[in-house]
Amino acid sequence: MSMPSESERLARLWQLVFKPAAHLTTLELPTLHTGPEFHTDNALALAWLCQLTYEKDPETRQSTLNRAGMEEIAHHSTQNLHWSRLRSLTAPDHHVLAFRGTADLQHWFFNLNTLLTSWPGGGKVHGGFASAYKRLAKSLTDDLSCTPPKHLWITGHSLGGAFALFAANEHPNESVYTFGCPRAGSPRFAEACEAASRIHRVVHNQDIVTTIPYEISFLKEIAYKHVGSVTHLRQDCPIAVEDETHLPHSRKSWREAVHAMIEGDHVGEPLPALLDHAPSLYVSRILEAASL
Repeated sequence: MSMPSESERLARLWQLVFKPAAHLTTLELPTLHTGPEFHTDNALALAWLCQLTYEKDPETRQSTLNRAGMEEIAHHSTQNLHWSRLRSLTAPDHHVLAFRGTADLQHWFFNLNTLLTSWPGGGKVHGGFASAYKRLAKSLTDDLSCTPPKHLWITGHSLGGAFALFAANEHPNESVYTFGCPRAGSPRFAEACEAASRIHRVVHNQDIVTTIPYEISFLKEIAYKHVGSVTHLRQDCPIAVEDETHLPHSRKSWREAVHAMIEGDHVGEPLPALLDHAPSLYVSRILEAASL
C-alpha cells in the first residue's frame, strides 16, 4: 500500500475538524447507564452519536446507527443546524437527543455574536448560540411533547454542546454530556442548568474551543462561565473526572496557538489545540480509556 501524499495527509487532518462524518467508524455501542453519575460507556456512546450528527444524509445515518444497535426516530435540520432523536434497539425506552455542532460558514456568524441575551430559564446566554437554537427549538419541543421518552440523554459537540445545555434547561433528562463545548452563558445560567440536570463537560486534551468566549470573572453576571462537572481526556491520564488541574486556559492557549503559527514547523496543519477539537479524537480517546 502506498503512503499518502503530503497533500492527502494535510487534507485528512483538516477533515478531522471540519468534516467529522468522513472519519466516523462503526462501533457496537454500549448500553447507556441510567442515573446522573459519569459513565465511560455513556461518554463513548454519546461522543460517537455527536460525530454521527455531522452526517447530512438521513439514510446513511440510519444504516450506520442500525449497525451500532440504534435507530433515528426523529430529526430536524434547518440552515445546516440539526438535532437527531435516537433510540436503542435493545433498550427502546433509552433515547438520546444529539445536536450537530458548527458545520458551515453561516454558523460562524452565530459563533461570533458573543453579546449576552436574557434566557427564560434564568441568567444570560450567548446571543448567537441562542439565535441559532431558536431555529430548532419548536420542532424539538413538538417532538418531545408528542412522544415523551422514559429515559433521555442530551448531548452535543462544539456549538451542539451549547444547544444541549439550552435543551436540558427546558426538557427533563437523565443527564447531559457535552464535548468540546464553548462557554454558553453567565454564572446564573450555569446555576439554572446545574439545578435542572446533571451535566458532564468533556474536554479533550487542550481543545481550544473550550477556552472561548473568555471568562472574565470580575464582570460577574455579564461574564461567561462553563456549565457542569468537567471530565478531562488528558495525554497522561485517559479520563480525569472532576480534575481541572491541566485544563486549557484562554490566554495561555491562545498565546501558544499564536506561537505555533509563527514558530511552528508543521506548515499547513491545523493547530494542535484545534485538532484536539475533532469529534473522532474524542471518541478514540474515550474508547482507549474504556479498554483499560
